Amino acid sequence: MKPTRKKVLGILLAVYAVLIVVCFLFSRSLLYSDTPRVTVGAFSYGNLHKRYTLQGSYQAEFSTPVVIDPERQYEAIVTEVCATPGSSVGEGDVLYKCRVSPALQEDLHKAKKALDTARLELLKTQWDDSLYAAYVRYIAAEDACLAEAEDPQLQESVAQARAELLSLADTKQKQAQLDTLRRTYSTLSAREDEYLTLTRLCDALETVRAPSAGFLISLPLYPDDVLRTDRACAVLSQSDLLIAQFPLTQEQAAFYLSNEGVVSSQARIGNATISASVPTLISTGEKPCLQLATPYSSALYHANVTLEIDLLTAEGMLLPRTAVHRIDGRQASFFAIDYREGFFGREAFVVEEQASLLDWDDEYVMLKTERAVGSAVVVESTQDLSDRCTVLITKTMP
Repeated sequence: MKPTRKKVLGILLAVYAVLIVVCFLFSRSLLYSDTPRVTVGAFSYGNLHKRYTLQGSYQAEFSTPVVIDPERQYEAIVTEVCATPGSSVGEGDVLYKCRVSPALQEDLHKAKKALDTARLELLKTQWDDSLYAAYVRYIAAEDACLAEAEDPQLQESVAQARAELLSLADTKQKQAQLDTLRRTYSTLSAREDEYLTLTRLCDALETVRAPSAGFLISLPLYPDDVLRTDRACAVLSQSDLLIAQFPLTQEQAAFYLSNEGVVSSQARIGNATISASVPTLISTGEKPCLQLATPYSSALYHANVTLEIDLLTAEGMLLPRTAVHRIDGRQASFFAIDYREGFFGREAFVVEEQASLLDWDDEYVMLKTERAVGSAVVVESTQDLSDRCTVLITKTMP
């Protein structure tokens, strides 16, 4: 064969080989044109360590507003403040001294006049002596029974007094007199109640006292301020503790629950460290938070506090956080990479797996899984993945 022919034949064979390779590659590209391109990472063994800096403020553990009479609206002028916010007070200790308003004094005068009129009406009416005495015994028995409603002897006394009263009202004249007696007594009783209520209210305003022992955590009024009977004039705490609550995210709360507890915690106001209990996890409504307690101090009440907390270091199987595509409660889902023999040789495909979610931070999640260290997982994909679909690996993270 001539050299020229050999040369041409060689060129043709080379072109043919190139065409075969191009067709092979082109056909594979068409075959995998819809195949997801993915970036993969791998399981590793390591640890997570959490440190949080949280913000809260100290509040009284239990507090009670001091309200003189929530049902009535009277005013008084504060003349003297007799206690100090933050101090300990006993039941009956004086908080304020006040001058009652003219409106209350006028109503008290009207109530006394109405009471005197009702008493006079009772005295000037001629009653049957036995009927009157029986009615007085009946009223006394009823009052005693109201105070001890479950006492069967008092109930029996009321029944006997009622029977005696009805037996004496044996004529129409006496029945009419009994009806008048009831109305007169009812009016007198209402007048007495009103007068006594206003008298007690006047006394309570002139000298405002602590209703119970505790810590005086708020005393907002000053001399010449107006004190209203239906509004809180002070706040008492019955506890010797102040508490501070620090809101958590759901992730922080889950990490806290999954470990044994707190390694160390430090509560600070500014740069000053304060003594406090170990924080406990509680729930306020739907939001979790850490709560710590401190012995009561007026200097701490309403003070802003910073909590620095270190949680236990955890060790286990770590996965890049971007590899977890769904979290459902304490379960996490991810796509693992497996391999199989395909038409064009060895190809990668994904399998969706679930594992118990232990802990996480900003970069990694910790899972309880049967996958070994170094097992490949998808950390990024060009499209949504479905179980066991073929993928093309375009990049491997270190």
